[in-house]
Amino acid sequence: MVGLAPTQIGAAQNPQNVTAPMVLAATVPSYPDVALSAGITGVVEVTVTVRKGIVTKTETESSAHRGLVKAATQNIRTWKFATNANAVFKTTYTYEIDNEQVAAAENPRIELALPYSIKIIGKRVKPTCSDCGAVQPTVVP
Repeated sequence: MVGLAPTQIGAAQNPQNVTAPMVLAATVPSYPDVALSAGITGVVEVTVTVRKGIVTKTETESSAHRGLVKAATQNIRTWKFATNANAVFKTTYTYEIDNEQVAAAENPRIELALPYSIKIIGKRVKPTCSDCGAVQPTVVP
């Protein structure tokens, strides 16, 4: 769980023209490992209900892969607001995969415009020869 400074979230774009409370703390979102390795991308739209500063309900309006939906809703449930905060608003999680492959797993890039928009951009791990089943040449002395 990380505390968020107002400057990190103050620039959030509000496409709904709904005033949502400021997120005071949240766990950093992640790209589900299985979805990333399988190349699954998608957009998860969630209606969030906050009562007395706590997320009490999440309703998804998405046909995205269930692993992405689960990751988004689990992350939203870590959000903390001021104790007097009560609101209902929509938020969107976008899961993308960068075209660049990397040699070893690394943390995804995360773009936050809390509480309205979260973008998670992962990089897939480049397969090694043992992963892809390529035949290694035999060296004869």
